[in-house]
Amino acid sequence: MSTPPQLTERQELVVWLHHTKGINQLKKYSYIYYVSKRMKYAIVYIDADQQEELTKKLQKIKCVRQVDPSPRQDLSMNFDDVLSVVAARATSTDNN
Repeated sequence: MSTPPQLTERQELVVWLHHTKGINQLKKYSYIYYVSKRMKYAIVYIDADQQEELTKKLQKIKCVRQVDPSPRQDLSMNFDDVLSVVAARATSTDNN
């Protein structure tokens, strides 16, 4: 039996650009998930263990203004508490 492939930990980066003409250069280093031409940024995914190395390489590209790690990994995606608060408020306003 073969073992299932291991999933690698991924890191999402926000790459702020001077212009979107050089977006193809980002493809060499990362997987491009989204590009906003109006706001001039790209969302890219890289392997988490290569984050420091690839961040430095991305910052050296001429069209790149700034590279930030995405805050999305730090956010809690558990909304059970929020839903219970909303439900409690809805029932309290119905009683009034």
